[in-house]
Amino acid sequence: MDIYLTPRCNLACSKCYASDYVRYTERLSTSEFRLLLGELREARVFCVVFLGGEPLTASDFFAISRHSIDIGMYTSLSTNGILLTKRNVDRMKNIGIERVQVSMDGATRETVEYFKGAGTYEPTLDGIRRATARGLHVHVGYVLTSKNCGELEQFLDLIVSLGVQSCHFMSLMPFGKAKATFDYWELAPGAWKATIDRLAMLQRQYAGKIEIQFERKFEFEDKLLQVPRSKISELDLFTMSCEAGRYEATVMPNGDVVPCVFFADDSEWIGGNVRKQSFQEIWDNSKPFNYFRQISSGDIVGKCAKCKAAHLCRGGCRAIAYHMTGNFRGVDTRCPHDPKISPQMFRLDTA
Repeated sequence: MDIYLTPRCNLACSKCYASDYVRYTERLSTSEFRLLLGELREARVFCVVFLGGEPLTASDFFAISRHSIDIGMYTSLSTNGILLTKRNVDRMKNIGIERVQVSMDGATRETVEYFKGAGTYEPTLDGIRRATARGLHVHVGYVLTSKNCGELEQFLDLIVSLGVQSCHFMSLMPFGKAKATFDYWELAPGAWKATIDRLAMLQRQYAGKIEIQFERKFEFEDKLLQVPRSKISELDLFTMSCEAGRYEATVMPNGDVVPCVFFADDSEWIGGNVRKQSFQEIWDNSKPFNYFRQISSGDIVGKCAKCKAAHLCRGGCRAIAYHMTGNFRGVDTRCPHDPKISPQMFRLDTA
């Protein structure tokens, strides 16, 4: 469960998808966030992630986080790392926060500061060092682009040396500041496939040193293509298709609830607001959430209709499809596959 505490941030990263969130001039109060957390607990939500902007710029971050932990929620945050000061890290440890995700999209000073801004490289590393030294599980998020996809081994060696326990390689999304430069930074389909194959190899190479996660959308082992949809586990489908509205929801700073954060700027896709409705009511009954759950591979227009893997990925990311084609039922434009070609093309190279 993602909760965006504040639109405020201490940086102005050049590809930040949250840069549009300055429009949120209203914000839930501390007591309203606490009430929301109680509702989520009753709804059997067991894990929350606090995001922003930069969540550590919120004056009530620690009060809200402590309440989340006190009522039994596994609580973590996503931060740019700059505000992981000794004082903040000590407070996190003392109230029971166990996991911190830090964004860092490169191995070198030049690459990191290209995206984050001048003077951010060492403070990011220092923040990571402080968190790992205090025994926090540090998870680093790395958005793959045409600029940084050649730094994978160097990056892994660096964060392993800092004591990082896990990392996640993600695709660039065409939102916020990244929208204007998406075509320039996005990995072409062939480069994406080569990068995923490289990460699969590195996952084995670095086993025991660090846990490596990466998006496997559109990359399927041949055997899965022969298995009927009814025989595939929900966990497998979770890793291969869009989880918005089925396993995930997002609460924005003003209390709006959406299946996916990338639909928060369109009122048509806002399921409701926790100031007016309970979270459970929004989750169970709102039109946007039910629409996300009901869409199937047969609803996707275009090449997916003839694709042998459509039942696995369900057409890919609905946010990419909607924002790039204007059609919620459109094709995820990142998909490199031609359904007329043999299923072998879907193979994830694990050799």
